[in-house]
Amino acid sequence: MRRMNTLDGWRGCAILLVLAGHFMPIGQINAGRLGVEIFFVLSGRLMAEILFVGSADLRMFFRRRFARIYPGLLVFLMAMFVSRGWRDGDPNWNQFVAGATLTSNYIFFWTGQSPVVSHLWSLCVEEHTYILLAGIAWLERRSKASRKHLALLLCSAVAAAAMAHGLALTLRGLDYYAVYWRSDVRAASILLGVVAWLVARERPLRGRFVGWASPVLMAAGIALNLAVVPDPVKYSLGTLCLASSLATLPQAPPRLTALLASPVPVNLGLWSFSIYLWQEPFFLFSQRFADRPILRLDLLAMAVCAGLISFRYIEDPIRQALIAHWRRRRLREVPAQTC
Repeated sequence: MRRMNTLDGWRGCAILLVLAGHFMPIGQINAGRLGVEIFFVLSGRLMAEILFVGSADLRMFFRRRFARIYPGLLVFLMAMFVSRGWRDGDPNWNQFVAGATLTSNYIFFWTGQSPVVSHLWSLCVEEHTYILLAGIAWLERRSKASRKHLALLLCSAVAAAAMAHGLALTLRGLDYYAVYWRSDVRAASILLGVVAWLVARERPLRGRFVGWASPVLMAAGIALNLAVVPDPVKYSLGTLCLASSLATLPQAPPRLTALLASPVPVNLGLWSFSIYLWQEPFFLFSQRFADRPILRLDLLAMAVCAGLISFRYIEDPIRQALIAHWRRRRLREVPAQTC
């Protein structure tokens, strides 16, 4: 599949919002949470293309996910675990294992939060939802019904159930972390990205003002993420606006798509996972200097540099080596199966 610079640029904008929310908070809106939501709808759009449109081989799909996530994740966790002696003993062994097994968004109920690795909750949500989507892809490939219709129906139903579950938990009085860190609630954000893209492919918008759909929907999604908006609305209608904005992005004005495809957001998008991993300890340290914005900016620069080093010398080389190994192995298997 070919890379699309606009999608990398979208991802770059998401990581910029996360960094802004942590190091340069904006009044009346939590930019970090908005950035995560923008990440989630992009994940749904990509999974829709990979699993339902492109019908990717599921075994290779999970191998690629492993190669993409685990090299950087394990190095980060080991670094945080080894260096805990210079902090407050965080994370402990249970929290380390929860991070490595991508279960920390549930395990923290029993082990407590580990601030330095607490941001891994969003990675857990993504990977759990990818397993669900792979299961839906497996079902629709074995169904006599139209593939796109079955996938669309199942994703819509599960998204609706997850949003209703989040609303019910909120009405019961649970706090934000006990509700919106859960995969059985927040999977809705990724699933809405899937639904929006499948609908946009089947029934693209037409009309004189179609080019304005994406920016207008983005503006609505941002407005629905203001602090005064209740969380159940943020993560339902607000997320649907963001997902629809991304789905209609190909029809957006050329100036907007050119801006997203420019070098800065594109490169930030390529490095976003690495930066996402390593920014958390720098963010926590920066909270000690709320009255010294210059020092906070220095720590932000250090966080980005740590992510770039991880990407250049750990994640990308290992990922490329693993994928090359699996490709060679697969090429050896094909002739044997043919014979």
